[in-house]
Amino acid sequence: HQFHCLTGCNLKCTIRDDRITLIEPSDLMVDKKHSTICLRGIGEVAHIYAQDRLKVPMKRVGERGEGEFVQISWDEAIQTIADNLKEAQQKYGEGSVFIRKSTEAGIEFDFLAQLIHADSGGNWGLDRGQANGLGPALGPWSYLSNRSHWEFKDAATIIELSHNPLESAMVWSRPLMDAKEAGTYIVTIDPRFTGTAAKSNEWLPVRPGTDAAIIQGMLKAIVDNGWYDEEFMLARTSCPYLVDRATGKSYRSAEVMAPNPTVVGAEPVGAPFVWDTATNAPVLYDSATAVPALEGEWTVDGIQLVTEFTLIKEWLDTITLSWAVQTSGIDEQVIVNLADRYANNGPAIIDIGLGGADKYTNADVLGHSTALLVALTGQYGKKGAGLGSYCGLGSNDPSATLNYWVLPEEYHYGESPVAMYDMPYQE
Repeated sequence: HQFHCLTGCNLKCTIRDDRITLIEPSDLMVDKKHSTICLRGIGEVAHIYAQDRLKVPMKRVGERGEGEFVQISWDEAIQTIADNLKEAQQKYGEGSVFIRKSTEAGIEFDFLAQLIHADSGGNWGLDRGQANGLGPALGPWSYLSNRSHWEFKDAATIIELSHNPLESAMVWSRPLMDAKEAGTYIVTIDPRFTGTAAKSNEWLPVRPGTDAAIIQGMLKAIVDNGWYDEEFMLARTSCPYLVDRATGKSYRSAEVMAPNPTVVGAEPVGAPFVWDTATNAPVLYDSATAVPALEGEWTVDGIQLVTEFTLIKEWLDTITLSWAVQTSGIDEQVIVNLADRYANNGPAIIDIGLGGADKYTNADVLGHSTALLVALTGQYGKKGAGLGSYCGLGSNDPSATLNYWVLPEEYHYGESPVAMYDMPYQE
């Protein structure tokens, strides 16, 4: 059946005469707060056995478009599909088979195209979405939260960024309301006065598709007021890394290699340099004795070098809070206050939605802006702090764990030599 909200509730199903007759929340949970379900799940019985839903394999017997089908067995259906796949690939090559998967199948059977060496229409990353901005900064799958939503109550501040969990993933309303009862300050950024906005301490009715202007306005306020976490930036981000100003590329070693996180294959690249204030010279980023400079500009062998943070500040110099106000429709003091609260009243969480702002063509800008916000404030990787979509995708308290299907030795996953977000810039 369909996932609906992707929450993945644990269910207890009553079956009579090989049919599901009742769906209830599972009573096998160790922690009973996971025994929950909404009306979508309870009503799934009617959907599964709906009159207009296919429940058995049907084979076309007439010409395409005539609508003539006959029922066949599952064994015949599986064998027919296998025979046609083999015939097509033997005659026209492996790439002649195209597999288009639903959201559900894309999660549960993501390996299917690679398993039979079929084409699936390209890898994720070519579509619009915040993940295209988050990925280059934080790594693959970084649009999903790196912490549990049950940590909401440990946060001092939560920003619901174009996310409406109280309506779109209702069972996750519990941890959010637990946080509210614990005193967490909740801010919802959404053009609509949603159920989540109604339960928040503050609602920012942003103009549709301009969420990034609020985030960039927050970045401007944080840097201008010195609210950034210098210790975190030096230790946990690439902000002190050196960049060749002329080319805009990272200044890297030609001899010492390091993993390249921006390429799917993760092949090694030259290790980046930082500017060591102790020796007044560039040194490798992982030097144990280095005292890196967070910002500055130097010339080495005719190459003009700057830190990433220097370039970030130069970019922010081109942005004004007035622009953020005019673009987003949110008052300047509201943006500044939110920046102050997020940076200085932590730990803080940004819970992003996978709809709304995520489906605008500038969603990659929004994703990268929030990644910068996290990098500058250190609201990441600690209890009560994080960034991503805290949308569920399953319970944290399963009563049983199933093993993954082991891929046969003769098969392997296909490789992508270029990261999807780099493809427009590669020949």
